[in-house]
Amino acid sequence: MMKIVLRWCLALLLPAWGCVLAAPVLTAEGALAGRREGGLEVYRGIPFALPPVGRWRWRPPQP
Repeated sequence: MMKIVLRWCLALLLPAWGCVLAAPVLTAEGALAGRREGGLEVYRGIPFALPPVGRWRWRPPQP
């Protein structure tokens, strides 16, 4: 029984070790954290402009 529990624990914990974090990037707005995926450094969820809706439609991006 103990071997089964140990195997389940290892099976659940091993994928967490597979996530490799990328070096943080410092910007004027703060630090961005990313991760490595397939040889690339990926930074997701970076806000870059207001959404183009309403009066902002068909105008240049606004910070």
